[in-house]
Amino acid sequence: MAADTAHKSRPPLVLALGQVRYQLVVLLRSPLGFFLSIVIPLLLLVSLNVIMPGGPVGGLGYAQWLTPAMCAFCLLNACYVTTITSLVLAREEGILKR
Repeated sequence: MAADTAHKSRPPLVLALGQVRYQLVVLLRSPLGFFLSIVIPLLLLVSLNVIMPGGPVGGLGYAQWLTPAMCAFCLLNACYVTTITSLVLAREEGILKR
């Protein structure tokens, strides 16, 4: 009888895609989260490129040197912001309880 009531679990890929979709929705629903995770790093990249034009670093210009670092910073920042935002929203909606 226990086998009859057991639910089939969804494949891991479906679960991962659902989580990615949920995190994107949470990020887009929170204008402050979007601003902090996407716009601030882009403004930082542009301002640093304006402040330090040219000037090679190891054979690369500052823009070529800073862009991958800012992309990584933007990605990590987005991950932390969406995690915090989704945790707070889940708590407020009653999904997450003590």
